[in-house]
Amino acid sequence: MSKVIRLVPYQADWPDTYRRLAAGLAEALPPGACLHHIGSTAIPGMTAKDVIDLQATVDRLEDVAGDRLAGLGWIDRPGRVDHQPAGQRLDPAECTKRYFTLAAPAAHLHIRERGRFNQRYALLFRDFLRADPAAAAAYQAVKAALVDHTGGDPAAYYAVKDPVCDAIMAGAEAWARSTRWQVPPGD
Repeated sequence: MSKVIRLVPYQADWPDTYRRLAAGLAEALPPGACLHHIGSTAIPGMTAKDVIDLQATVDRLEDVAGDRLAGLGWIDRPGRVDHQPAGQRLDPAECTKRYFTLAAPAAHLHIRERGRFNQRYALLFRDFLRADPAAAAAYQAVKAALVDHTGGDPAAYYAVKDPVCDAIMAGAEAWARSTRWQVPPGD
C-alpha cells in the first residue's frame, strides 16, 4: 500500500507556500504557462492532506522540460491520467496530464493542457467550493468519513472520492452557468 492518507486542519500558511512554489516554477515552465493553487489546500478552512497541489496550464504537454523541473527537485511521475467521470465518454487526451511531486514542502504539480476537460475541472471544482460553504462543508465531511472508513488506504479513498467530486461538479456546472464563470487567469 502506498502512503496512508491523513487529513489535517486548514493551515493558514498554505497560500504562502503555494506562492513560493509557483514563483520557483515560473522560469521552468514553457512561455505562456499559468499556475493555479488547486485542491483542498486552496479552499480556505478546508481540512486536507498537507500537500500543496498546483496546476500548470500549458499549450502542449510536450513543451514541458522535465529536466528543468528535476533541477528544482520535482520528481516526474509518468503515466498519470485523471479519472474519467462515470457516464462521460471523453477522448483520452482530455484527461491526460504530466505529474510531478516534490518532497519538501510536500507538493504535487499537475500539468494540463489549456482548454482540456481536466484543466477546467480542477479550477471549476475549486472555485465552486470557495463560493459555496455548504458544498465545501459536505465535501469535507465526506473526505473525513472516507479516511475513517478506509483507514486512509489511497485506492479505497479515491475509489469513492472521485465519484463524489463528479457529483459535486453537477452543482458546480449549474453555478458556473448562473455566474458566467470562466477559467481564471493564473493565481
